Amino acid sequence: MPGEIPLSVACARTRVTHLVGRFGSLAIGTAYALFIRFRETFGEERPLIKAPGHILNPEEKDDAISIISVSLIFMWNCHILSASGRDAVFTSHDEFGWFASRDAPIVKSVEGRLRGAIGQSTDMKILESPA
Repeated sequence: MPGEIPLSVACARTRVTHLVGRFGSLAIGTAYALFIRFRETFGEERPLIKAPGHILNPEEKDDAISIISVSLIFMWNCHILSASGRDAVFTSHDEFGWFASRDAPIVKSVEGRLRGAIGQSTDMKILESPA
């Protein structure tokens, strides 16, 4: 799954914070119930609207991938920030997303892995910040 690629890089060496946003009308359906049950396995009983964040350690990479997968499948906005401040991932309910890193080799690695996963004919744009 292409969503795993930037997340796996961001989670590789540091804790990440995952924030869910703009889940709106989906909060009354099956997607919300599924996600709430998932959160309950971690002991989180507060409503998503009151506690939209999740802090995940590198050893919880599978859980982090599960959280972003649910966000992608149900088209929720999702922000993922590494504790180091090096990497950030965003996915939108409008079916776009971005990955950013302060480390150019990491950006190139993610770019190559994404192109391999979703093909060369994609509308993916690579933006580089000025040096």
